[in-house]
Amino acid sequence: MRFCSDRGIEYQFVDLQERVPGQRELDVFARAAGDYESLLDTNSPQFRKSNLAYMEYDPVEVITEHPGLMRTPIVRTSRGVLIQPSDKELASLFQD
Repeated sequence: MRFCSDRGIEYQFVDLQERVPGQRELDVFARAAGDYESLLDTNSPQFRKSNLAYMEYDPVEVITEHPGLMRTPIVRTSRGVLIQPSDKELASLFQD
């Protein structure tokens, strides 16, 4: 958000806890991350707390039930989707 604010780029913030993405939107995010497994933030305290590291699970089901486990921020524009982008990746996404 700060990247966009500093550069006068309009953005829309969506809290994933309040508005769970639909299946098609999740598919787009997973494709950008590589797959559903890569969309999970395995380093988050919530992931460790859920003990998912020690069990077999379906990443689609986990993300659908617990969208807070996704890696964020997720930046979506008409040019594409980036998951946890660096400033350099954001700059290239917003270039004219």
